[in-house]
Amino acid sequence: MAQLVELHQQGYRVVVDAALQGFFDRIPHPRILDLGAGESADGNILHLITKFLQAGVREEGEGRPTWQGTPQGGGISPLLANIVVNHLDGRLDALGSLFVRYADDLVGLCPTKRQADKALEAVTACVEDELGWRLNPDKTHLTTVGQGFDFLGSHVTARTIRMGGKAEERFKMKIKECTRRRHNLDTAVVTKINRVIRGTVRSFATAFSTCLGQFHALDRWIRRRIRCMKSQRIWKTDNRRLQSRHISRMGVGRCREVSVGAREGEETTPRKGQYRWGRPV
Repeated sequence: MAQLVELHQQGYRVVVDAALQGFFDRIPHPRILDLGAGESADGNILHLITKFLQAGVREEGEGRPTWQGTPQGGGISPLLANIVVNHLDGRLDALGSLFVRYADDLVGLCPTKRQADKALEAVTACVEDELGWRLNPDKTHLTTVGQGFDFLGSHVTARTIRMGGKAEERFKMKIKECTRRRHNLDTAVVTKINRVIRGTVRSFATAFSTCLGQFHALDRWIRRRIRCMKSQRIWKTDNRRLQSRHISRMGVGRCREVSVGAREGEETTPRKGQYRWGRPV
């Protein structure tokens, strides 16, 4: 967070937000083998990679060959994909761009819109002409740090890094699944709610995040869901019938408390989006 603010003060205010389309589905096999040969000259390894890529898939009991892409869920699929995309990292390094990439998501910082346009053109040319991929038109655009951008589930601006809208919606959907009105509010339900809270909050409660206000709002929303579940309705007087302290006595955790605990050094789940500017992770 501090590094992003410092770069913003230095004039890096235009953001190139790009994403590859079909990260595992569209990688050309010849390009994988060509770039893989640059990493390893062992013919046996390249032969194993070829067999892995051409093993085929089975759909509805029938097998069909695969001529492009890597099997999703395959043990070495992320490694092969990153070997290919490292070629793009080299192009961006040569341009002197400040960027961070995680798998198929790429964000670059530029001082001016003109430089950002050139960087996006370079990314497009490298991805489409040299790698045989395509950029996702719905997720590729130019923006500014002031307006903010989404990266790895977080919404990042010059002053804040908080849970993104899609991540918050996924969190709410999980809580809704646990707090359906036809279910009883028993120990099993409380355990499921706490598991969802810990898993999500610990992912976003980093030293540089600014999510406390957002977590407080989510705590209030979770309490409303529990009151609706307990009373089988939505009514204002239920706030007095089942107050927050009573819900806490049932064992239901709070997002803010989990967040503070994570910041104070409790064991946390490694966050998918931990990164530093200037180098891919």
